[in-house]
Amino acid sequence: MLENIDHLDLQRRLRAHVRVLCEEIGNRSIYTFANLLKAERYVTAALEEAGFLVEKQSFAYRGHPCANLVGRDPRHPVGGREYLLCAHYDTAWGTPGADDNASAVAILLEVGRLGRTAGTVATETAGWRLVAFTTEEPPAFHTRHQGSRVFARKARGQKQRIDGIVNLEMLGYFKDVPGSQHYPFPARLFGYPDRANFVGVLGNWHSRHLAKDLVAAMRENTALPVQQLIVPERGFLLFFSRLSDHSSFWDHGYPAVMVTDTAFLRNPHYHGPSDSPDTLDFAAMAQVVQSLLCFLRSVHE
Repeated sequence: MLENIDHLDLQRRLRAHVRVLCEEIGNRSIYTFANLLKAERYVTAALEEAGFLVEKQSFAYRGHPCANLVGRDPRHPVGGREYLLCAHYDTAWGTPGADDNASAVAILLEVGRLGRTAGTVATETAGWRLVAFTTEEPPAFHTRHQGSRVFARKARGQKQRIDGIVNLEMLGYFKDVPGSQHYPFPARLFGYPDRANFVGVLGNWHSRHLAKDLVAAMRENTALPVQQLIVPERGFLLFFSRLSDHSSFWDHGYPAVMVTDTAFLRNPHYHGPSDSPDTLDFAAMAQVVQSLLCFLRSVHE
């Protein structure tokens, strides 16, 4: 199944998701709540069309009814290993949010669709929930109202088992040009490549085994280079490592990693009005889908 993916069709589907989110809906911020609600409905419909049962985890923020969306395969096992594949569907104010974060939402939806068809989303021993978080961006970011913090806090309070979280954050901007990739100190001393043609896998010490297994599986797809960074504790010494939803789970003791194109370390359109679909590399995004499907398959082997 995985070897027979039609990449042209996959690119078309990825482009269609991004076009709807960025062009038909537009800015998806708490400040443009009607659009955020449209995005919620679109992601729900796409998950349901792929065969997932969708549960809304609702909460109020600034007088608005916000919701995390949790997609579960009807064949999801009870009592087996539990994993989350997640991405946030909101945007910073004033941007169409193609890379941040329509790219990751599109990849989440297509990994779910293809993984469910291939039978790798749920088996007798392990299952993946697909989670689309809301309110990741300011002003909710790193407050108790951030969607992933609502989710992680509830999960820990209920003592839910989660064996691993894979957070997708900005996965559409790629450049195979020398000097297109930048790093903050001290990461620039670690010998990483200077071409923005790879995806990064970022974990903390507690999630190092999850990160190792993810990188190994993704590297089965030799068309997409993968780089890895493990940070100490909960990432406070390298604060850029905390700038997405995975850190909500670090703070509650769960193993979580981020898969990313490294955001503002390569993308000049970050959080700006020029973060538009025409800046994305849909062929590379299709390879990200392929690589993540390799990992879903490896979890069940």
